[in-house]
Formats: sequence, structure tokens, C-alpha cells
Amino acid sequence: MKNSYLGVGFTLLSAFIYAFQAALIKKFNIGLSVPVIVFSQSLVALILILPIILYKKHQWQVNLLKTQVPWQHLARTVFSLGISYFLFIAIMHVPLVDGVLLANTAPFFVPFILFIFMRQKFQHALWLPLIIGFVGVMMILKPDAEIMNPYAIVALGAGLSMALSIIMVRKISSYDNGLTTIFYYFLFSSIIAGVVSIPFWQEISFYALLILVVIGVLFFFVQYLLVLALGYIPAQSFSVLYYANVIFAALIGVFFFADRYDWLTLAGIVLTIMSAIVIIQLQAQRQKVIS
Repeated sequence: MKNSYLGVGFTLLSAFIYAFQAALIKKFNIGLSVPVIVFSQSLVALILILPIILYKKHQWQVNLLKTQVPWQHLARTVFSLGISYFLFIAIMHVPLVDGVLLANTAPFFVPFILFIFMRQKFQHALWLPLIIGFVGVMMILKPDAEIMNPYAIVALGAGLSMALSIIMVRKISSYDNGLTTIFYYFLFSSIIAGVVSIPFWQEISFYALLILVVIGVLFFFVQYLLVLALGYIPAQSFSVLYYANVIFAALIGVFFFADRYDWLTLAGIVLTIMSAIVIIQLQAQRQKVIS
């Protein structure tokens, strides 16, 4: 039971840091492009994970730098980078809670991706929560030609990217340790994001450099705490609890950005979160039956 509390604590802390990092990027306009921010966070996280990898390698007598599935790590990195690019662009133009919630719509995409690309049978029980979740998302997007913010669609791109990343992480987990997984994520994302950032590179002030380091440190802890949490609680419980990041984003939005939410948005948030949780539960039940 004590270990479960640790897992819950790590999950909620990771969720809070995720929302706080997004808020920091939105709040502090440091005049840098999104590609430069993404590259910086990856590089800082890579620097921070290396001592841990080397220490654990000595402690466990296991080579955590060795992987059987490098190409899967590369694919996961591409999809995970999509989360950062889409989310960071979106939150500059939409309320923080809208961006974070729409980036967390991955459970709605996963069943369709598994059905289309992996020929996994579609669960008919998913239709009702998917429809309710779709209604919730539409209530947040407010698809009126005059008021709909196109950057909300960009945030949905982060949700799709997260869905693809989740599927790849599931496949990788059969072969590699969690620390190995985030090491290769940080390594490959530093290389790819570094190349992407070249055309957007600009002079970085000392103030901006400090903010970039803080963003990178927060990014590292989001990922590292995720690994720690999954060592204590099931992935299903983690996925459900992680929706706390939407609540954290809403509170941060109110207190730091003076955001105000109408009843339609609040109802949409509730419907979307509840539907996502039901989908996660149904998929977990199916996985138990299959295994």
C-alpha cells in the first residue's frame, strides 16, 4: 500500500510539473521559436539523465544503454516531439487548460490507430464514450466559423502525437527498461530537434537561457517521475491519475492568466475527462482478457 501511495504521488507530481512547464512557456515570452525551446529542453534532459543511467548501470550491473529496438525508439521520439511542437505552439494562442486538455485526447485516437494500422478488433463498447468524448471536445472547440480558434486544432495534433507515442512505448516496454526508453528519447530528440532548430536559431539572452534551463529541468522531471510512478502502480491507474494535469492547468490558468471558463467549456472538460477514463478502463479490461 505504501508503494502505491508513492506511485500516486509521483504521478500527480509529474502531472503538476507538466502543466507548470506549459504555463511557464506561455507566461514568459522569451522571444524564442518553438523549435529552439524543444531542442533546449531535450538537451538539458539528456544531460541530466546521463549520470542516473551510469549510476544505475553500476548499481544494477545492467547495460541500460543497450537496446534491442533502436528504430522503435526513433519512431517514438518523432511522435513525442510532435506533442511538444503542437502543444507549445497551441498554448501561445489558446487558454492553458484548453491546450493541455486537447493534448490529452490520446485515448480517443488510440483505438482507431490500433484498428487501422495494427488490425486490432475494435471494441463496440468504446463507441458511447468516444461519442461523448467527441461532444466534449466540440464543446471546448466551439466550432463556429466566426469564433473557433484554429490553434485548438493544433493542440489536437498533440493528442494524436501522444496516441502514437503511447502505442510505441507499449511496444518498447516489452524489450527495454523505462530508463533506457527515456534515455533514447532524450538522445534522439536532442539530435532531431537540434537539426530542426537550425533554421530558427537566434541569439539567446542570459535571461532566456535561464528560462530554457528551467524548462529543460521540468521536462526531465516529467519524464523521470513517469518512469518512477510506473514502477509502483499499473499503467491503467497512472493514465487515469495523469488527467489531474488538466485540473492543475485550469487552476494555473485562473490564478496566473486570469482565465475565465464559461459553462460550455467546463462541461466539455468534464465530459472529455470522464470519457477518456472510461476508454482507458475498457482497454485495460480487454488487455487482461487477451493476456
